[in-house]
Amino acid sequence: MVNIHTDRRINIFWNGFLNKKKLPESTHCHRIFAFSPDQRESMRLLRLAYAGKKELIFSSFNSYTDVEAIPNPGDISIVTESGGFPYCVIETQQIEMVPFKQIDFSLIQRDDETKSLLSWQIEHLAQYKKEGELYGYQFSSESPIVVETFKVIYRE
Repeated sequence: MVNIHTDRRINIFWNGFLNKKKLPESTHCHRIFAFSPDQRESMRLLRLAYAGKKELIFSSFNSYTDVEAIPNPGDISIVTESGGFPYCVIETQQIEMVPFKQIDFSLIQRDDETKSLLSWQIEHLAQYKKEGELYGYQFSSESPIVVETFKVIYRE
């Protein structure tokens, strides 16, 4: 059994993925994360991803650290619910850098079809400003956003 994490649930899930997809044990897991820290929201976004209605992840470029590099096409990651229970494996398809102010309605529909552009902007602006305080940077409408296109490739 391959151990990629201290959480046994993650390791069991990862090994199930490797076995089902017939991938070598050396397959790298880029990151393990939840779409949201809020349990209800993380489950809602997982359901959208399962249905193919969520295919983007937006992240502030400045929030990336040396520990977590920006994903590249082909990178594989585990998505959990907010409590850490693994639900699916995604593969990064494409990465783009877009200034926050240039993110439009056609993009946010691919992130969360239930949001208006204004509600998405308000929610994400607050999130990125909070991250900026935490990581020591000033977020503005000019700040670059990492737009990750992904595909769900495994779920139990």
